[in-house]
Amino acid sequence: MKGKHAKPTSPRSGTVLTTEVAVAFDSLPKTVSDAAEKYFGSTKSLNASKEIEKGKAQYEVEGKKADKKVTLKLDDAARSSKKKRSSAD
Repeated sequence: MKGKHAKPTSPRSGTVLTTEVAVAFDSLPKTVSDAAEKYFGSTKSLNASKEIEKGKAQYEVEGKKADKKVTLKLDDAARSSKKKRSSAD
């Protein structure tokens, strides 16, 4: 995920539902960075983004676990909302 993205509710209204922006891993809230480090085992080669949806922040941390790409989605309190795995590179 590079840059900033916004998703409108519909072509007619143009109301922004979600914005997402790439962020530096060290700028994540400590609870989020600690949870990501614990899950991945290291902070090496992790990419992070911040998503605002309906006024609430979610953080996505992408990295590798067991040789597969994984996206970990966490809220401010580091509660995981989902983990998505993709194929190995």
